[in-house]
Amino acid sequence: MIRIGCAPGAFDLFRIGHLNVLRAARSRCNPLVAGVVRDDMPRLHKGITPVVPFEERLDRDFATVGAGVIHLPRMLSTSSTALRTALRNVNEIGERLVRGNRNSTVGNREPSRV
Repeated sequence: MIRIGCAPGAFDLFRIGHLNVLRAARSRCNPLVAGVVRDDMPRLHKGITPVVPFEERLDRDFATVGAGVIHLPRMLSTSSTALRTALRNVNEIGERLVRGNRNSTVGNREPSRV
């Protein structure tokens, strides 16, 4: 059974905790997509500004845990249209991963307008 999972986060200073969360999520779904959020979310929810720029975090290779990467437009003012587009991209990436096309795991890399 195909069960596409999405693990959203800033993934700023990538550490073992991030890897453990992604591995645990990956064990519960097939495939897994890492949803990288913009800098606004950590500022709003944790009061911190990410050290690694958004574009660099988006370019990280999550393939070691079998995850694709996508920009996940999660903000307080995110429109439902932007979220539907992101989720559609999650499904497209998930389907590509299931088919074995691991060279094409990046979905909508352009930040969505919200």
